[in-house]
Amino acid sequence: MYEEPVTPGVCRSGTDPFLWAPEYSGSATLADGRPSRMNGTQPKNRAALQPLGRSHGPSSQLVFDRQAPDRWTLGCLDRSKLTAAVASLRASAATSVRVSDAGLTATLPPGSTGTAVVAVPAVAGWSCEGRPAGSRLGLLAVPLDGRTTTLRCEFTPPGLLAGAGLAGASALVVAALAVLRRRPEHLAGLKRRR
Repeated sequence: MYEEPVTPGVCRSGTDPFLWAPEYSGSATLADGRPSRMNGTQPKNRAALQPLGRSHGPSSQLVFDRQAPDRWTLGCLDRSKLTAAVASLRASAATSVRVSDAGLTATLPPGSTGTAVVAVPAVAGWSCEGRPAGSRLGLLAVPLDGRTTTLRCEFTPPGLLAGAGLAGASALVVAALAVLRRRPEHLAGLKRRR
């Protein structure tokens, strides 16, 4: 999707140049385009990745309004490659996703293989298809075998079952103590009535 400039500061005609110059404070432009303001005043600010428009080849040379920064990179986005990549991802993506309080269920196209990556942080407590969920770049990841058409992932906060067990045991102890404290009074009341 991104390609290198054909020469320093010049993207191939028809691509969209994006400039990364985090310490630069000033304007940058393509020679035949509109200026883009960059605010890289260190140490407080870093200039964001900046779109510069559409390249028309050599006539779209990158120009800085001041001395060029020591560190900068120009990437050239080929939108037709991006569109093809997005279409490919959509063709193999889940056909439906249902989210609940405890997890999610995704319906996958038949024959799905590779790895399903779910846009959820891969933190402890997630399980998918009864196994602890994997991770890819910090997101939930589940290997697909080509036979899976429904993917179920559930979240149980770590320590929930142990905590619930301890809370239940504590409630039983408190209830037992309350009964034992009342019992002598109850027996004493029975003895007096006789």
